Amino acid sequence: MSLKIENQNVVLNSVVAVKRNVKDFKFPDQLTYEDSTKIVEKIYNCLKDDFEIKIFDYFDLSEKDREDLYADFIINDKYDDSIKRSIIYFDYDDDEIILTINFEDHLSINISGVDDVENAYEKIIKIEEIIDKKIDFAFDPLFGYLTKNASDSGDGIFIFFKFFLYGICSKQEHYISLKASLAYDNVKFNRLLAYNKPISDYVYTFRPFGNYFEDTKKRIEKIDELVHVIITNEYNFRFNFKKLYNKNKEELQEELSILEGIIKSKKTKTLPKILNYLYELRKYNLLRLDTFIGLKELDELIFEMEKSKYETIDDVNRYRFLSNYLEDVDGK
Repeated sequence: MSLKIENQNVVLNSVVAVKRNVKDFKFPDQLTYEDSTKIVEKIYNCLKDDFEIKIFDYFDLSEKDREDLYADFIINDKYDDSIKRSIIYFDYDDDEIILTINFEDHLSINISGVDDVENAYEKIIKIEEIIDKKIDFAFDPLFGYLTKNASDSGDGIFIFFKFFLYGICSKQEHYISLKASLAYDNVKFNRLLAYNKPISDYVYTFRPFGNYFEDTKKRIEKIDELVHVIITNEYNFRFNFKKLYNKNKEELQEELSILEGIIKSKKTKTLPKILNYLYELRKYNLLRLDTFIGLKELDELIFEMEKSKYETIDDVNRYRFLSNYLEDVDGK
């Protein structure tokens, strides 16, 4: 089944990836610099004749490129220079393919901004097959493809969605019900955390677990279907939001005014609370109320607040950026 996501106001970030490790080499956290260089060269040589590729050392990427990879859950946080870590970019059939080399695993083939899980997976596997013809991957008859994280072993598939759901999850009981339903289908569904605290009642992570399925194609189709169901139901709940939650425009406007007053006061300094207020503001914008920050600018501000460069829950540089930003908006 091919399912299209038509509006990124529901899906904030998404990635489909396949992870592999090269046979007879240690995992990246135990690699020597020499061996890490060999792995980069092996993978590069597999692709250089078939695609117009761009290859970068991790530390040569701009801050924005690194933060984009972090936001899309392609890489985790920060890495040292003890081994060679590289990123390869190339276009394949209207999608940008991103290969990360020597991060958690020797190789991760990624497509972010996914609008069709099944289609993305099929493209990734075609790339994997090209590389597999020239490189032997670590494989065990019992455990499948071996990866650094046990949860990725088997087929080596990693799928992750970050949803913005103020419709179907506005009530705790709705969230619990959806969480239980998705668990039955081997999907972890949780509120997104920052420093072990939920950042919003509306931001959720969707992570299928288990890579030991007899029919991988059916499993991918099922994940595609689940994503589609979430998005479709979210739109239905948003369309009927005022009726479902017994809210009129005047009540919503009053709530928005209180929220904007809190944000403009600049008294909030910890990341979870900052994000909670900003995502709440995003909800009112999508409910077609006139927020003091537009949707595009709001998403850019949230992206800045979530950057990995800020190292603590109350990083003074994050607060300083937000304070200056609000002063600029207030002065316009």
